[in-house]
Amino acid sequence: MNKLFVTLVLVLMLLASCSKDEPIYTDQPRVALIKKDTLTELSIYPNPFKSNLLVSFKLSQSGTVRYSFVDLMGRNLVSGDYMGVKYSNEIEFKLDTLAGGVYFLRLEAFDQSYIKKIVKQN
Repeated sequence: MNKLFVTLVLVLMLLASCSKDEPIYTDQPRVALIKKDTLTELSIYPNPFKSNLLVSFKLSQSGTVRYSFVDLMGRNLVSGDYMGVKYSNEIEFKLDTLAGGVYFLRLEAFDQSYIKKIVKQN
């Protein structure tokens, strides 16, 4: 009786840990879906910054990257488009006209958005 109870509990725990859409066992190999069009390895330097900000990233293929700098009130202060190339990209922003404070850099590429907090020093 104890073995049956322990087995039943283990089976119930296994069932509870699985997604409803995911089979417990399959003889088919699992295939990970990898999004082909991606922006990766986003780096912002220096942060905090005084006047110039260097943004680097990699793209899986060439495409338009839209950027915008937004203040804490949600106002769009600087925006534009950058034509990125496959692999490594760098954009240097001259932001000496911005007042010191906290801002957000938003990058949009391939239907994906990336938001990073940046700090401007006086």
